[in-house]
Amino acid sequence: MRTILRLKQFIFVLLSVTLLNSCLKSDDPDFAITYASCVVLQKNIIDGDQVEKRFLPHIQIIANEVMESYTCQGPEGILSMESMPDSYGQGAQSKILNSQFSTTFPKGNYRVSVKNAKQEIAGWSVDIKDTEKVLGTIEATISYENGRVKAKWNKVENASFYLVGIGTKGEPYSLINGKKFTDSPESGVDFAISDISAGFTKGEYQLVVRAVQSEAGIVLDSESVIITLD
Repeated sequence: MRTILRLKQFIFVLLSVTLLNSCLKSDDPDFAITYASCVVLQKNIIDGDQVEKRFLPHIQIIANEVMESYTCQGPEGILSMESMPDSYGQGAQSKILNSQFSTTFPKGNYRVSVKNAKQEIAGWSVDIKDTEKVLGTIEATISYENGRVKAKWNKVENASFYLVGIGTKGEPYSLINGKKFTDSPESGVDFAISDISAGFTKGEYQLVVRAVQSEAGIVLDSESVIITLD
């Protein structure tokens, strides 16, 4: 329950990020997807003055039982899903879409179907709408010392707001929590790591600055900094 509460708190933070034209459904009320989200990850490949923008639909789901099988039907066909690390240390089983970045924006319908050990089915779907308002480029400096996070970043074209966030280390990667800022202060920001990491297990995590285009649910992360929570 504490895990779901934390997820709901982060859903509130990302309310205007996560694509909301989606639905949860279950053939069995006892087996259900308890959390589902979708954002479009943007990654910029910079070569001198040239910037190539690539995109990836980032779909994450959690169910109230072990998911024995899980697939996603997208515009390009059947997509596989893979497990995420349990950053909460409470047995949260999370699956994430296993796909590749593409220069084509991932518009269209994505339908997730999962089954438990009894072969009961739960599902979720989301529509990603096309947009020309993708994000610009982001540069950030992030430091962590004596329990405090300091970060500074540039103003990003088409960004609605920013998150200084903490996420899982390695791949697959997922942002777990973040502190929201409506602009990019010239002096940067300074806050306690506990503001975004309360209840986390010990271990290594990534800190990033995330620019958000809320209308289309696009997110762009800065280079990350690896930290250790003791």
